[in-house]
Amino acid sequence: MKRPRIALFAIAAVGALSLAWATGVISLPWTHDLDFQPAIKPQKMPILPPEGAVPITGRVDDGERANADKLTAAAPADTSSLRRGHNAFVTYCTPCHGGAGAGDGTVAKFLPIPPANIPVVMADRSDGSLYYTIRHGNVIMPGYAYALSRDRAWDVVHYVRTLK
Repeated sequence: MKRPRIALFAIAAVGALSLAWATGVISLPWTHDLDFQPAIKPQKMPILPPEGAVPITGRVDDGERANADKLTAAAPADTSSLRRGHNAFVTYCTPCHGGAGAGDGTVAKFLPIPPANIPVVMADRSDGSLYYTIRHGNVIMPGYAYALSRDRAWDVVHYVRTLK
């Protein structure tokens, strides 16, 4: 008579422990490591690589902001460049600047400083200055060098020049 009672108790204990483990009531300390990791917040740059690390695509040095006006595109603004620029613009720029670049994107109302109206701002800026801003950011705009290669950033500059 004692054996069935012990077996039932063992089954009930294993079931209770399994349920507690599955619901997170009990756990081991290292199972929550991902709960306390650094996270990328909106309008923040991702964690930078260690000093001296070189990406597999090579190190890209765009120089100083003061010399940005001297930067020039390596490739012309052809049809495929405009298409690639449009795709990158929709992905990275539209949320803040909107489809026409007027600064009326879906997240623009949540920003402390409104995004620039690109067609108005670009009238007195060189291509190099636009490129540098895309890659390295400005005031509130984060830089997209981590996501856009040099060529892709120039494609965005070529596309932005077509906005009216």
